Amino acid sequence: MNDRIDFERLVNERFAREHDVRPPDRAVDQILIQAGRARPLPRWLALIKEPSMRYSSTLGVGSPTARVLAILAATLLLVTLVTAAGAGAARLLAADGRIIVDASGGGTHTAIADALADSKDGDVILVRPGSYEEAVLIDKDITLAGDGPREDIVLSAPVDGPTVVFAETGGIQQFETPYSLLIADTLAEVHGLTFAGAETSVVVDGGSPTLSDLVFDGNDFGLLIQSGSTATVTDSLLSGGGGIEVAGSSEPLIARNVLRGGASIVGSMGDGGVVRANVLTDPSNGIGLGGIAMGAPTSALIEGNTITGASGYAISTFSAEAGAPVIRDNTISGSRNGIQVGAGSGDGVSTGGGLDVATAQPLVSGNDISAELIAISVPWTDAKVIDNTIQDSFSGIVLFGGGSADVLDSKVEVEVDGIDIGANTSPNVVGNSACGGSASIKIHDTATPSMGENTTCDAD
Repeated sequence: MNDRIDFERLVNERFAREHDVRPPDRAVDQILIQAGRARPLPRWLALIKEPSMRYSSTLGVGSPTARVLAILAATLLLVTLVTAAGAGAARLLAADGRIIVDASGGGTHTAIADALADSKDGDVILVRPGSYEEAVLIDKDITLAGDGPREDIVLSAPVDGPTVVFAETGGIQQFETPYSLLIADTLAEVHGLTFAGAETSVVVDGGSPTLSDLVFDGNDFGLLIQSGSTATVTDSLLSGGGGIEVAGSSEPLIARNVLRGGASIVGSMGDGGVVRANVLTDPSNGIGLGGIAMGAPTSALIEGNTITGASGYAISTFSAEAGAPVIRDNTISGSRNGIQVGAGSGDGVSTGGGLDVATAQPLVSGNDISAELIAISVPWTDAKVIDNTIQDSFSGIVLFGGGSADVLDSKVEVEVDGIDIGANTSPNVVGNSACGGSASIKIHDTATPSMGENTTCDAD
């Protein structure tokens, strides 16, 4: 009896010293049962391994002291197992560091936030199918990935949950939005999840995370990127209104995403931003700019996108001050207008109309455009418009507000005016094939273009 009391005290002291907890109920009984099941060594092996007690003070097999040590070894093993399962908040420490979230209770955690709290940099958190109403903060370099069909793993923001402030285009306006996921200044990776509900959004605040294979379904605000983030967003579906919005001079890579049902890509993007090979169907951002709209001075690259049915301009980089964006190899059809690059600022030469001509030179090259109204609009800037194909539009390339744009090697066939050279402009117009129902090349009073050899379909 005294031996058991002493042993029980030993177990309690070990748990308290190493783990600051009491041992589980009946832990001592389980240790003694398991130790009693240990098979003794065969007599011949014992003789080889250990000299007998009568010849040496070395412990012999079957001695009381050896049994106590066996029990202590079993104790330490059980302590390790219990600690990993209990003190580690039910985290199963597989060799690859994965943590399993299962809303039905079949994993290591039932909530994503709890799994994140128990994670460290480099961990992989797998989320099994289910509905998760949470406001999750990722501030570690972890991987959060769906473990099943992405449509079956649904995250939504909780009612009356926390919000985050997001600065809209140019930082002029701000608004607060609830979120289901806030990624704060990390290299985290997020894959294979669905974010559903009008009040649900994902906010990337700084850092360089990677987001891919996601679904944004029916969000007022889908994915918001700010604070200079260089996030990568690829191979995701955004539908039902909320698209991708960029602010705070962020420079994301936004590539191979599908946006439909009103979703668009808008904001103020830093010079290193890239919008590439996305497919937008019926985009509208509510302010008439349509599909891809970047304000503030930007020299972002917008290339290889396919845009159909934009409610305003399919692509626009119009802002108070123009940068030098590159807009190339995009395909635009069925949209109200095609591409607009322009600015009104104080960094150029006054046109006398209250706006100055920006000295930056956006490049609009290799685009294939059909639009209800204007295919390419160039106000108040010295853009380079080169090698574009325009057809099935009301007007082709329209220049106005001053500026010395280059209009080169483009093919234009439209209903009214092929190339419309507005007042006070002085473009360089060379090598184009222009055809319009009213005029192939229309030159307004006070325009002073430099005209090279162009092919037209009428005497003008």
